Amino acid sequence: MPYSRPDELVRAEELMHNGKLEEAFEKVSNFEKKSGLTHEDQLSALLIKGWLYVYKLQYKEAVDIGERAYELCKEIELISESSPLLDSIISEIFVRI
Repeated sequence: MPYSRPDELVRAEELMHNGKLEEAFEKVSNFEKKSGLTHEDQLSALLIKGWLYVYKLQYKEAVDIGERAYELCKEIELISESSPLLDSIISEIFVRI
């Protein structure tokens, strides 16, 4: 069964795409505080947070999040799925520097 992101994360991503970065960041941070999150939930939250840091020009934080996401991907054996997205985040950082 394919992974379906929780509504909170879908909403956070919508906020991010609409330029409401602080609201999106708050939504993701509140989501991360919930108990019983799956690895997939955690990974989705991390990746949205990573993009938010890129958009906020906080590159060190974006890289830290990318490293955490990569470690989680290794743990749940999703490395091949995560590599293109992590490459995109890194490319975006270099374009903006």
